[in-house]
Amino acid sequence: MPLRILIADDSRAVRHSLYGLLEQHPGWEVCAEAVDGADAVDKAQECVPDIILLDFFMPGMTGVDAARVSLLTFVIGAVLGALGGALASPTTSLVPGIGADMIVLSFTVVATAGLGQIGGAALAALIIGCVRSFMVYLLPDIEVLVPYLIMVIVLLIRPQGLFAGVQARRV
Repeated sequence: MPLRILIADDSRAVRHSLYGLLEQHPGWEVCAEAVDGADAVDKAQECVPDIILLDFFMPGMTGVDAARVSLLTFVIGAVLGALGGALASPTTSLVPGIGADMIVLSFTVVATAGLGQIGGAALAALIIGCVRSFMVYLLPDIEVLVPYLIMVIVLLIRPQGLFAGVQARRV
């Protein structure tokens, strides 16, 4: 597998020169070029490079800011993942395939809230969790179906989800 490299510099001549030098080396691949810091952050998320050659003095967002944004995004994602695992551990046992159960449950929460609605997903998770906990006492036999029933009812009434607005699409 080749070493993937992202070049981020505001000078086209510098990017072109670096591209020419790097592509000559077997086993190295320039996966993307960025013209400023914001573009570098976007391209880094798209192509997931192994190495980023970053100019520290670019217009808009500097290279230092772009590196901080990437680091901050990674740290926040890791913290949320660890928090989610810690919160889920008392209610589930550690077995192979545990991720499949969590992914399906997460899908029901996101579909209920509406795609792209982070605040709505938090509220939908709270609603689903409370109703599911309440059903453990009322009807424990169907408690597992509650998230899916809530999702189906919400999507039948509001196909875009609880919190998403209707958007016009260009065909």
